[in-house]
Amino acid sequence: MNTPDPASSEDAVLEVFHDQCRWMVEGRADLLDTILDASFTAQHITDYVSPKAEWLEQVRSGEFTHHSIRDEGTTVGVDDGGATVVSRAVHDVTLYGHRGRYRLQSTLHHALTPVGWKVVRSSSTTY
Repeated sequence: MNTPDPASSEDAVLEVFHDQCRWMVEGRADLLDTILDASFTAQHITDYVSPKAEWLEQVRSGEFTHHSIRDEGTTVGVDDGGATVVSRAVHDVTLYGHRGRYRLQSTLHHALTPVGWKVVRSSSTTY
């Protein structure tokens, strides 16, 4: 696989990131599944790590409901077939029946696959 042009890759990775945010708010686990690698894991602010199937089921079931995600700054870096997105945003969510707003810094690692950019790992902390 050839290493893509970094400038066009940054745009493509940001598009995947924006799709992910939109589909989280829309509760579209089916569409999220298409951009998450089979090995995807999500590390929560509690340090708990959810595998892909568990995370998607939480979105699908409504255990994790995103009402909105307000961007406060996002950067992307591309290097050797991989990319990292660092986002600061206010997430208005309901978790296990409790609604709240969280200022999260999320780091998402992407890999370039034969079918495009896929998210392989995410982790979030508060800021």
